[in-house]
Amino acid sequence: MKDARETILASLQQHLRCPGAKRESLDSSWFRRLTVPLADASVLGWLSNQALLPQMYWSARDHSFEMAGIGIAHRIIARVPMDAVLSDVFELGNHILQGSDEGVRFYGGTAFGGGVINAEAWSAFGEVHFVIPRIEVWRDSSGVYLSYNLHDNEDDKEEATLAAIIDQVVFSDTLSVETLHPPLARHDRPSETGWTQNVQSVLEDFAAGELSKIVLARESTFDFDHEIHPLSLLNRLRRVTPECFHFFMKLDEQGAFLGASPERLYARRGQVIESEAVAGTRPRGGDAASDANLAEELLNSEKDSREHAFVRDAIMQGPEPLTADLDIDASP
Repeated sequence: MKDARETILASLQQHLRCPGAKRESLDSSWFRRLTVPLADASVLGWLSNQALLPQMYWSARDHSFEMAGIGIAHRIIARVPMDAVLSDVFELGNHILQGSDEGVRFYGGTAFGGGVINAEAWSAFGEVHFVIPRIEVWRDSSGVYLSYNLHDNEDDKEEATLAAIIDQVVFSDTLSVETLHPPLARHDRPSETGWTQNVQSVLEDFAAGELSKIVLARESTFDFDHEIHPLSLLNRLRRVTPECFHFFMKLDEQGAFLGASPERLYARRGQVIESEAVAGTRPRGGDAASDANLAEELLNSEKDSREHAFVRDAIMQGPEPLTADLDIDASP
């Protein structure tokens, strides 16, 4: 990546000095995207060397796309209940993206579930937080690239101001994270006793016909003898869950949000939206034959079939009134 800095600087200089670089419009929401190809490089390795915040990472379940971003070209944040602002947030985001260069994206998310969020853990995120990164390194089937996102109005800024941002980028893709040590202690909330009580309470509600499906959750806190680099956790997750979506967001020095999910909420391509129902699991077997037996057991499980049907029906209820065509698999 040693030539990447000079290449992106030259691209930025050419853009700023081009008479037609600024669009002839009064709209102040557009973002330009300058992209240069890189030699084959580790996206996560590049991110692990960066200090500029915020930082974000996302990779597709099928490994078709992977990105890492740092800094802020634009941010949408709200600290009021999500339901009160979400439609405005999406309207603003869509307006910005429709006028911007191809490839410009928001990364982020929203709180869900209602109630009071953990103020200490989530103070940096708020209820709604979406970011267009300033600098991105990304990979798809065609190769690895570095992109610089800038607002149309920034064309009027001095070249040195924008170049100073590039000077904060470390052009190395050597993975720079420490080895994870085993935790010293684990604390669960609720405890095993509390969990057992919750399960018993739920079973009574099922027996009374008050519930059809519920997902219980707990909070687990681990104590370590050293500071944990969140990307070391993400790197471990990628190794042990290769067939998942992986995500990471670090907004300040206090913490990060990361995880691995086997489930897609939805994918949109033009006017087509695709979702999926994933419910019911079995562990992997030791060989292909045991895998096949476990899969057959899962498909024939009455309990898991009911759970899958609940999820499928819930997904159908959302888009059905909005669709011209709705296709659903006949069976899991």
